[in-house]
Amino acid sequence: MQATVCGKIKDTSLYSALDATASLMDKVERIYFRERFVKHGDRNELKRAFLKEYGITGRQLNGVIFNLSGKVEANKQALLRNVDTKRRKLDTVNKRIKAALKSVRKNWLKIHQYKRQGSHLKYKIAMLEERIKAGALSICFGCRNLFRKQFTIKDNGYASHADWLADWQGARSSQFYCLGSKDESFGNQTCQLLPKGLQLRLPNALAGEFGTHITVPVVFPHGQEILNNALLTGQAISYLFVRKDKGWYVHATTERVEAPVGTDRKNGALGLDLNADHIAVSRIDASGNPTEAWSIATLLFGKSKHQIEAMLGDAVASTVRYAKDNLIPIVIETLDLDNKKSGRSKKTNRKVSMMAYSAFRQLLGSKTFSEGVEVIGINPAYTSVIGLVKFGSGYQLTPHEAAAVAIARRGLGFGERLTIRRLRYTFCLPVRNRRKHVWSDWRVVSRMLERVRKDQRSGSRQASNSARGVPLSTAAGPSPAMDGSPGSRGNPSGGSQQHCSAGVCECFTILEPF
Repeated sequence: MQATVCGKIKDTSLYSALDATASLMDKVERIYFRERFVKHGDRNELKRAFLKEYGITGRQLNGVIFNLSGKVEANKQALLRNVDTKRRKLDTVNKRIKAALKSVRKNWLKIHQYKRQGSHLKYKIAMLEERIKAGALSICFGCRNLFRKQFTIKDNGYASHADWLADWQGARSSQFYCLGSKDESFGNQTCQLLPKGLQLRLPNALAGEFGTHITVPVVFPHGQEILNNALLTGQAISYLFVRKDKGWYVHATTERVEAPVGTDRKNGALGLDLNADHIAVSRIDASGNPTEAWSIATLLFGKSKHQIEAMLGDAVASTVRYAKDNLIPIVIETLDLDNKKSGRSKKTNRKVSMMAYSAFRQLLGSKTFSEGVEVIGINPAYTSVIGLVKFGSGYQLTPHEAAAVAIARRGLGFGERLTIRRLRYTFCLPVRNRRKHVWSDWRVVSRMLERVRKDQRSGSRQASNSARGVPLSTAAGPSPAMDGSPGSRGNPSGGSQQHCSAGVCECFTILEPF
């Protein structure tokens, strides 16, 4: 796993040399993008021509190509994600059109608007697919928002177009990259970390004005030991020089030495359930029984990126410290939140986005990597339902803490079958003859609970909602078929009692209110 540390360059006398280097290297990057990725020129011929024309070394050009290749790949992935998102939106629109056409009282205006939206999405998908097929990449070197400000100069605080142009040129020449290699001395040929600071090799085109090398004194307040270990072990160190509002900064990236795993699954596990406003944490012992549970508040709505990282970082640090002290692994869900946001309301999408799962996963992975704590990723299917039914009321846990228990148990491989203690349940076939996965039963439970919640929200259920031991078959109509198929309802023919294997199960009773 890679680690990046940052330090500020406080010697302002070096800024002129860094500005000139950034201007030259960013110019090379833009022209190389045009010749290689737009005009599809030959790589070897371009390299020979660029080294001679712009007066740079081979390693400096390799750093430009490496940094540019990352931007190109990110642009391709963004196009693919954009197509995938629009396809999911189109599927949702088509479902809404079908539902509107099946309605008794058809709203033709709404149907017309849905069809217009679907046609627009089809056009967008076709255009994106054409761009992907043709390899037409679009990268704005600088900033798209800043580029658009030239059309509204006065509204954006510029006195003239020349003022905007100065900011635009500064944004397009604000960084350069030095690629490292473990086969080179000090992990990098262009920039080397020495006791006096960073020794930076300047391009040959700037040697007459600034010399071939400059020494950049810089201190890395957080992570200096990571760079020292990389130098001792001969790891590659890459440097990114960036000009910001307060001066020049340097980011050093290298491979982090992995700490040996000190946790053991025989001691139990710690389950984490990430939510929009808190993280539910539950610990289980080696037998799978809950022993502790608590919640960590992480209300991220309205917070900036750095505030979100700080709040999640504190939560992750305390959780990892607890797991390390008790020698237990951490179990989390492997989520795909893009699919969860498709076809939902804006409120639901905002709630899902507030979870900041990607940042949480990166922070947790980085912290556990350095502390030697094992992280187990599991499928999140039906963990909330399993936790609620099996552990919610019995252990006096909140629904999210109960879900964290189910997550931890699944990480250690414990069973998840329905139990008689919480539910009176009869399988459609004897256990020895059943070939369905146990999740098929939980799918039925999930749908039945969702029906109960909808009835409670709509107010159609009154006194029967609070009664214990009332079969769903009498409270909400016939129970669904146990194969999990939606809409499969019905009573046994002729009023006679049939076995559940006939396709209808009326043996399901909720003993605890939800």
